[in-house]
Amino acid sequence: MVELAQLGPALRLLRQYSRLKQEELAQRAGITRAMVSAFERSHRLPAVRSLVAILNALDANFGKLHRALEDAERRS
Repeated sequence: MVELAQLGPALRLLRQYSRLKQEELAQRAGITRAMVSAFERSHRLPAVRSLVAILNALDANFGKLHRALEDAERRS
């Protein structure tokens, strides 16, 4: 079962798969680099609007996010 606690590591994996730096993702998603960092470290949960913007910036969908969540869970 996928845990919400893996959202941060899953977002990091998706960003790394896309070969983007946090700053590049932030610019594409219209958020700050600090927000990207906080989301990836699971210090904050993104609002749905921010999550959708991040996924769009990564050319990802919820299916890819689910697979990344599973990957992150296996790695922990």
